[in-house]
Amino acid sequence: MLFFIFTIPEVQTWAGGRVTNYLNDNYDTNLSIGRVNIKLNGQVNLEDVYVEDHKQDTLIYAKAIGAGILSYRNAFNGDISLGSLYLDTPEVFITTYKDEDKDSFTIFLNKFSTNKSPEREVKPTVIKTPTLEIVQGKLVITDYNNTSIDILRLDDLNATINYFEVDDLTVTANLEQVSTRINNSLTLEKVAGDLRYHPDEISLADFTIHTENSQFEGTLLLDTRNNALQNFNEEVGIEIAFAKAHVSSSDIAPYSTAIAPNQNLQLVGDFSGTLNDLRTNDVVISGMRQTRFRGDLRLQNITSDAYRIISNRAQAFTSLNDLKALLPSTFGSLGEEVKRLGRVRTVTTLDLSRTRVNAKGNLFSELGEVNFDILMTDVQLGDRSSYTLT
Repeated sequence: MLFFIFTIPEVQTWAGGRVTNYLNDNYDTNLSIGRVNIKLNGQVNLEDVYVEDHKQDTLIYAKAIGAGILSYRNAFNGDISLGSLYLDTPEVFITTYKDEDKDSFTIFLNKFSTNKSPEREVKPTVIKTPTLEIVQGKLVITDYNNTSIDILRLDDLNATINYFEVDDLTVTANLEQVSTRINNSLTLEKVAGDLRYHPDEISLADFTIHTENSQFEGTLLLDTRNNALQNFNEEVGIEIAFAKAHVSSSDIAPYSTAIAPNQNLQLVGDFSGTLNDLRTNDVVISGMRQTRFRGDLRLQNITSDAYRIISNRAQAFTSLNDLKALLPSTFGSLGEEVKRLGRVRTVTTLDLSRTRVNAKGNLFSELGEVNFDILMTDVQLGDRSSYTLT
């Protein structure tokens, strides 16, 4: 009988209003649900779900949300256990407004963990489901305290997620298959791994990431304390361990004018630091035709023309052709006399930028062995570059 009652459009609208009024009154939220449809199997479908942030702008919108609620009594006590969860065209807009130190999503979650009634204890809301499906989602993160307001944009987000849980401010999930397009440029064809999100820390363990051209396996930890996401490149602490990586420079070239596309490298190593200052004590890089590198690396401002690559202890095998192919703006001006060295092996220190190369050490080539100290300046000027070799 209840099922037939909830097939009536007027009843669906009334039920949506009852649910939203309960949440808005008890948690100081501002959300609306167009319709509530309960099926015979217990599946609840919500249509036109809208959540407003604390500035009366859109935080969340979904065309439809389908969920199998296992216990309605527990749900009203803040423990929402779902048989499954389906999100149709969800859109999430996470905004940090001018002169605020918390983003709109964190402020929204805090409302469900704050006790507003001194007469009774309010437990943090827990939402969990064994399966979450997302179809054609969107995520936009903006920060009006940042020079670059647009922090991250994910479009065409499709996902199959297992064991999804929101517990207070912590989100955990096993990503089985996620695909999306980042900032209208890089397409991730597959992301899998164990995700944990908290405002102070984000981790992705045992990940597999595939783009059109590259594949990565490893673990990732982001230290996002003290609102570091407001200045991702400079303040978010990064620890990433690559168990295996096949890297195409085509995926890097759009973010760095120094690197040419269509060059393939394999990489194994651990990096730590920030995006603008990443370091590793021991990394192995090989690929192209004749290149292999092993040693320490420091990568500064790697996503801009002001990049700098430093190594204090490295052994490298390479050729001029490989260097020109990967870093044409730096090595493209070197002439045939250098090419005659053939494939070279060096034990060296290195300091390389777009305009300057300084290398010291021992070089072993097809023409012989030499101790060297080379300084190249204005290398971006081609034939007008300056060289000093001792």
